[in-house]
Formats: sequence, structure tokens, C-alpha cells
Amino acid sequence: MKRAIRALKKSGYSGEIFYVEKEITPVEFKSNRLYAVEDKVKSGYGVRVFKNGKMGFSSVFGDNLDRAVESAIESVKLGVETEFSLPSPARIKGGLKYYHEDTEKIKVKEMIKMGEELLNKLGVLGDASIDISLRKSVKRVKILNTEGVELEYKKTGWSFGAIVFAIIADSVTWIYDFYSCSKFVDRRNQIERHIKDLYRKSKTLAKPVKGKKDVIFMPSALHTVLIPISRGVNGENVMKGTSPLAGKLGKKVLSDKISIIDNPFKSWGINTCPFDDEGVPTRKKYIFRNGVLENYVLDLRSAKKLGLNPTGNGFRSGVSLPFPDFTNIEIAPGDTSIRDMISSMKDGLVVHSVLGAGQSNIIAGDFSVNASLAFRVKNGEVVGRVKDTMIAGNSYRVFKKVKEVSKERKNFQGMLLPAIKFSSINIFGDGG
Repeated sequence: MKRAIRALKKSGYSGEIFYVEKEITPVEFKSNRLYAVEDKVKSGYGVRVFKNGKMGFSSVFGDNLDRAVESAIESVKLGVETEFSLPSPARIKGGLKYYHEDTEKIKVKEMIKMGEELLNKLGVLGDASIDISLRKSVKRVKILNTEGVELEYKKTGWSFGAIVFAIIADSVTWIYDFYSCSKFVDRRNQIERHIKDLYRKSKTLAKPVKGKKDVIFMPSALHTVLIPISRGVNGENVMKGTSPLAGKLGKKVLSDKISIIDNPFKSWGINTCPFDDEGVPTRKKYIFRNGVLENYVLDLRSAKKLGLNPTGNGFRSGVSLPFPDFTNIEIAPGDTSIRDMISSMKDGLVVHSVLGAGQSNIIAGDFSVNASLAFRVKNGEVVGRVKDTMIAGNSYRVFKKVKEVSKERKNFQGMLLPAIKFSSINIFGDGG
């Protein structure tokens, strides 16, 4: 890589070489039996070359860096015009815990045993189909550019989850729990308790609810209303003018009960890292603080277009071109327990999972989903599971109608999320 960078500089080009190697060890159980065990190792290079205001790009999987550099140089003449510059060396935060040796050393046979033990414990649920997924990963990233940046890191990842498909009270029901982090944590007992508890509660059916009601989105369902917001702060969409949040930095957009943080420094974070895939130092930042929009999520390109500083959020899918993306999403906790949030509800829903996004205009904030696992609450008591229920609305309007945020938070698929109670959400059910 160093030799290639020197050659680029000597030829009058500026450029960047990105290298990634990822070893993934998945253990999958499908329909109550071991389904697949394999090691996957993939590595490759992404090369960007700049000259006379144009950019060339090439990528390759494997070790043929020279060919990737040649292809990037060949593509410069027909490349896209670009205005941003590659970063110079900058101070990188030290002391981050994103690599854990004990996680890398976990053996496949240990992973199989953990999966089998959870499968046996969940097997008491009767005639249910159970899928379990365990995944260990080790990722190495290295970036060099002609401005003097020379950075690298190694990190681990661990995820564990289960899905139960069952016929409960004459209806198909699926119940799941997942967590992802950078360090191995054995949460089999928590997953077992969570799924069994929801299975037990699902046996009692309640009449569907309809109209404008209070709805509590649990952490496992909160992505439904978060996805449009995350698209809205994405620098690519802001730059194109398609985001409803374009031009709204410093303005109150959400309820003052909502603070959303992009935190690349969390020790548990599956996306914890000291710098992004463009060599820009990462930093903890509020995207929204008490409802006020403080930051967009920016890579070098979108930052330059918007006249803002890059935020250290230029990431790649494999060896692709960079694009703006979050690191670890957090929503700040509130001061109310989930139990109290339910007990204060007169008539509404607690939603644990959803299916689909309907035909919604996501970038505008719209969502329309089936409540695949939701429970009706009447007079502060959970009275049963509802079927044939849809929830629809607009995330920007919904997040202005936050009643309560729970003090409990859960790591769900790499995000640290509370439960949130919203008021006056549109619910469509068969009856009521």
C-alpha cells in the first residue's frame, strides 16, 4: 500500500487506498436443528484517485492492488467531478475498546453448544419452529492516502439471537430477541426469559383497537419510526434536497424529550471505531438534543457540498465508495419505568415487533406497518395480544407527540434504545 501511494504522488495524483479484511463465523440453526456452520473470509481494496477536479474509483476483492490502482487511474478522465479533498493526519482518540481477544478466540464448538442449549430451553414452548443465529466476526481496516494519513485498527463483533414461529391462539405468531456488540456476552438466559414471557402473554387474545390511540414502541420495534429520521439526517439526502430536514440545523424538530446520539466510542458498540472509512476521526455527537437538530451525518463529499465539516461518518459496504452512515445509535433515557408507562395508559397498544413498511414515502417520514406482535392495554392493564392490526403515521409528526421515554434501555441489534410512548397514533384494526 505504501509503495502504491508513493507511486501516485510521484505521478501527480492524490489518492487513497482502503483495505478491509473481515472474517465471519456464523452458526445457524433453522427449524429446530443445526443448519450451517462456516468460516467466511473476505478482503479487498477500494482505491480513489483524484486529478484536475475529477475522481476515479476502482475496487477489487483479493490481493490485486496494482490492478485496482491502474483501473482507478484509467477512470479519472471519465470520472465524476468532485470538490472535496482527502483528509490530512489528525488526532485519533485512543483507549477505545473495540477489539476483544476472548471474543476472537471463541471456538465454533462453543457456539454450537450455546445454540443447542438455548434451542433445548425454548423447545418446551411446544410445536414451534425455532431459528437461532450466533455470529462472531473479526474486522481489520487500513487506510493510507497521499496527504499522509496512515491508519489501521482491528475489531471484533458478536451477535446472538433467536426467532420463534408458532401457532398461538389460532394465529401465526413470531417472537424474537437479538443483541449485537463488540464483545462476547452470554445472554442466553435473557433471550430465553424474554421470548418465553412474550409467548405466555400471546396466548390471550384481545379485541383489536382502532382510531387514534397511545402507542408504546418497545426497543425491538422502535426502528419503525426511527428509519425515516435516520434517512432525514443522512448527508446524501440533505445534499440532494430530498430530506425534510434540509436547512433545519439549529431548529427544534422533535419533542424536547428526544435526544439522539451517534456514539462511536461505546465499548459495547458493534460499530465502535476510532476513524471512519475515509480516515476522518470519529466523534461522539448529538444528532438531536432535546428535539433540536444539531448535526447531520456526513461523509467528506456531503460535508463539502453543504459547507460543513465532515462528522466522521463516511463508511463503506465492503470496498464500495463511502457513504454517510451512523456508528452506534443511542436515544437518551427518560425518567419513567416501562411499567409506569403502561399503567398510565387508558387504551392503546404496546408494540414489540412489526412487519413491512407498506408503500410509504420513507424519506418524507411516512410509515405503515403491520403490528406482528402487539398487546392491547386497557385502564393500565395488558389485556391480550391483538391480531390484524396496522399502525401508520409520519415519523416527524409522531416524534413531536412523545408522552414518555423509559429509563430502561436495551441493546437491540447494535442500538441502545428505550421504549417510547407516543400519543394519537393511527391504528387500524378489525373491530375494536
